[in-house]
Amino acid sequence: MIEIKKILILSNLCIGGVETFSIYLAKALKQKGYDVIFINQDEISRGDERFSESLELTLINDNIPIISVKDSFNEKYFSSNSRYIIPFYATKYLEAFYSNVLKNNLLPVLYGYIHSDGAYYYDNAFLYESITSNFICVSESIEVNLSEILNEKEKLTYKKCPLLLKADAQNNSNQSNHLKLLFVGRINDEPKGVFKLVEIASYLEENGVPFVMDIVGNGLDIEELKERFLKAKITSKITFVTDANTPEKVVPYYEFADVLLILSSYEGGPLVLYEAMEFGTIPVGFNVGVMNQLIENGINGYVFEHNQFNLLLKQIKILSKNKNKSKIKKKAINTVRNLNMGMDDYISFVEELFTQKTQKQYADVAIRKTNSKIKWKDNDLQSWISRILSESTLKRNHIFHYLFLTQNNIELKKQLEVQKHYQSVYDDMPMFWKKLGSIIRKFKSL
Repeated sequence: MIEIKKILILSNLCIGGVETFSIYLAKALKQKGYDVIFINQDEISRGDERFSESLELTLINDNIPIISVKDSFNEKYFSSNSRYIIPFYATKYLEAFYSNVLKNNLLPVLYGYIHSDGAYYYDNAFLYESITSNFICVSESIEVNLSEILNEKEKLTYKKCPLLLKADAQNNSNQSNHLKLLFVGRINDEPKGVFKLVEIASYLEENGVPFVMDIVGNGLDIEELKERFLKAKITSKITFVTDANTPEKVVPYYEFADVLLILSSYEGGPLVLYEAMEFGTIPVGFNVGVMNQLIENGINGYVFEHNQFNLLLKQIKILSKNKNKSKIKKKAINTVRNLNMGMDDYISFVEELFTQKTQKQYADVAIRKTNSKIKWKDNDLQSWISRILSESTLKRNHIFHYLFLTQNNIELKKQLEVQKHYQSVYDDMPMFWKKLGSIIRKFKSL
């Protein structure tokens, strides 16, 4: 094996699938004897409600140093024998990495993970292709989309993330009359779609479906989500769990649940999908990440397009009365276990990357000239990326998310204020007018 002095992994100490993956990957590499260092991007600082002391302690207990972004470019780490792993494509870090490449006339090996099918990841992949040894795509759809814009397609590698949990037995949750719904993830409506949880609860109560709902996670929209449940006057049991900040702590909720809800506008895996299916929890959600590749409707779960939310609601109602849920649960378990997603297999994959011939050390690693022409802070990303990706790709990957990369976007703020105003008006509207509006919209669409 080639000499590797350091493996540096960039992430945040907060609750999230990618962040948890980063820390458990660091832990597994450390146990294999590698010198692993964790770079704390410090976007989530101590005192922030999203900060995870449990994940921090995981690193400390395994004697994995936690260093700052600035320190990661110290000559102690920044060498040709170092391996940098960036589990999410962080623009600011890549800019700093590139600056240090030019400053030190040196190109350490960098592996960039693409954990999301949100289109704004692809501009970074395109711009920083020259300093990236491999792009590890966590779904086939991501690999296909990236292949449309990268010159060096041989850098693309498809590999599912490892499954961090193992169930001891099949989920045979108690046979009560209540449908047990579960959401696991960041409590941010964009991109996780958490406000739809209120619509699901309202629909089920209106249709007389007995249910309980566990919402596991934390995030910027948690207080507003609670407020929306109150406004909707939901009487069913809704439980918020904010302290289950390691995979092991989520296990009891997977074991208890009948259905996992995935309502995101875009995703990569997502990791919670694999975890839930491992425990026999039935996934129901939108066609994001690997959902369409992994799920067969009615066999091991249910998947819908984003414009089929009404069908998703009806399916949950039907599922509540389905006496064959145990068969679907068993199929979900078998689907995941046939994928061979263990951490040992994953470390073998990473080690194989380490031994591959990497790109030579360029005297001047010139980033694409396009980079200097992009008006990063003048809202030009949307028009730029539309010239690279096909229209179908843009629609699949929600091009509007590019707006969130820009700073001081006054036009975007105005749009969001208007959306929030109309959402508030809609929430306070009597149910009669909501139903009438729905009928009118259906009539117009005919």
